[in-house]
Amino acid sequence: MTIKSLRILVVDDESNLAELFAENLIIDGHLAVSAQSAKQAISLVENSEFDVVISDVAMPELRGKPVPPVIFITGHTDFVVPVIAGVRVLGALYKPADDRDVASLLGKI
Repeated sequence: MTIKSLRILVVDDESNLAELFAENLIIDGHLAVSAQSAKQAISLVENSEFDVVISDVAMPELRGKPVPPVIFITGHTDFVVPVIAGVRVLGALYKPADDRDVASLLGKI
């Protein structure tokens, strides 16, 4: 599947996971940046343009902030994708995320 190059923000408080995820997206031809906290992610969103945010579910400080479309990442297989007013949620990825699943969700943009 061919996907256009996207500007992606990866947010996870597990910094090694956020960085690895961003590196894999860069290898796939995207511009990817990682943030290890909601505060850092909010600053990046306010000062840069992103096509999509891939965020760990457990980042409550992001709620209520204007963000690009969101893909959640979680280690909980019983996670139900939430409906959040004003946010386009593209879906959820389960850790460790498969490259094909990532590409499929990014293809929705």
